[in-house]
Amino acid sequence: MDTDTVSRRQLNSVGLCAILSPAIRTLPALAVPFADEHAWISALIAAPLLAGFYVLMAHLAKKAGAPLAGSAARRLGAAGKVLLIVEAAWLVFYAAFIMRTAANRFISTIFPESTPLSYIPAMGAFALMTGLGRFRVLGRLSEIAKPMLIGVMLLTLLLALPEVSLMTFSRPVAGDWVGILLGVLPFLGAGSVAVCASLCSRDGSGLGAGGAALCSGLLSLLCFTSVGCFGPVLTREINNPYFVMIRNLRMFDAIERVEALVIAIWFFADFVLVALLMHAAGASLSSALGVGIDRSRGRALRLGGGRWIVWLCATASSVLAGVLAPSSAELSALSMRYVPLLSPIFTFGLVPALGALCARKCKKPESGS
Repeated sequence: MDTDTVSRRQLNSVGLCAILSPAIRTLPALAVPFADEHAWISALIAAPLLAGFYVLMAHLAKKAGAPLAGSAARRLGAAGKVLLIVEAAWLVFYAAFIMRTAANRFISTIFPESTPLSYIPAMGAFALMTGLGRFRVLGRLSEIAKPMLIGVMLLTLLLALPEVSLMTFSRPVAGDWVGILLGVLPFLGAGSVAVCASLCSRDGSGLGAGGAALCSGLLSLLCFTSVGCFGPVLTREINNPYFVMIRNLRMFDAIERVEALVIAIWFFADFVLVALLMHAAGASLSSALGVGIDRSRGRALRLGGGRWIVWLCATASSVLAGVLAPSSAELSALSMRYVPLLSPIFTFGLVPALGALCARKCKKPESGS
């Protein structure tokens, strides 16, 4: 299992990049049905809640003994191992879903004549190579990708601001606040994905308070510009409002087709998320089976030393991505209904539950001594 240490800054970078991948894809469309034009307020309210959640997870991980996957296998016995296998299965499926949606984004915007199989094997190979490496390598890669992703997102959203109609927005009244509070839920669901880092890292929950505030600020600006450009009704119907919004952007009357460049850059967010899922799935499955993963340099591609587990996870994700949601309607249903419902159950529910149970098991001997 990958137990090498990463810095808090690196872990925060992994968490933020991983969150931006699902957030950019669907968040405005998921939040607007609840909060209407006030979805940007819901994103701001999510900041302290996300920060509190990650503080709680860091506390549970410290009490339980991180990495959480290994602690759950040791302290919860057969029940913990079964839960880890279930979690690993979900992480493999979610990685396949991210590969499939990323491939669809390339096809629909840049290379309309190609097929998902033109991209999925390459993404699976990248995920395999990173999953076989040490977790701190992903941390270093995320440190490089983070400022680039934030810079591109801020630049494109600021360029889109002149198209925003302020007449779309109104002051929230008392009757709006129920919807605004319910609109926080999609942001919490997307933000919870970074907690997967606690399954494979000794160094905390995956995102600090500063990272949660930065993420919520970016997503608030995203919702504000999306709703301001399209209106609440149309925003609900668009699966990828951010990428649709930037389709007609021109930079300084010199650069057109900005969305092709942005989508190519946004591959790094998808890559960090898939790599994180590979690490977490490998850690969960290896802990459940009692097989350690040897990540020694120079032998990474060999199947021995437990590395077959990462090969299994990466291969299963790639194959599943190739057959998942062959039609646009099925992919849209997965993106807008099923995955946003299931993801928080596993990341916002199962992972914290494992941490709480492990922390409780750790506390019992102390109270009896």
